[in-house]
Amino acid sequence: MKMKTYLSIISLLFFVVSLKAQTTNSTQQNSTVNIESHKTKYVNIYTNPSAEVLVIKVNEPKTGMEILLYNALGQEVDRVAVVEKETQYLRRNLSKGIYTFSVLNNKEVVETGKLVFE
Repeated sequence: MKMKTYLSIISLLFFVVSLKAQTTNSTQQNSTVNIESHKTKYVNIYTNPSAEVLVIKVNEPKTGMEILLYNALGQEVDRVAVVEKETQYLRRNLSKGIYTFSVLNNKEVVETGKLVFE
């Protein structure tokens, strides 16, 4: 009887672990799909993830528009002035990883998002 109880417990644990793994895998796939391109009313940034160069397109570049990049600790690591409809951003010395960005229009945050450098 004890052997059946142990087997039942082990089967239940295996089921819970596999269910958790499937959920985690599904979440990771969804976040990858969501990060491929960031397009809203102000900005379209692609290709995301990127190895070296990002293309930043804005509908209407304005005086005082810029994009700030932040590392995982929330520290500002770069600032890009947006003065044309299309700007290419070279990764330079940034490490691989996930970064957040803020689009500022006259020092007011109008949009935020995530970028991935591979």
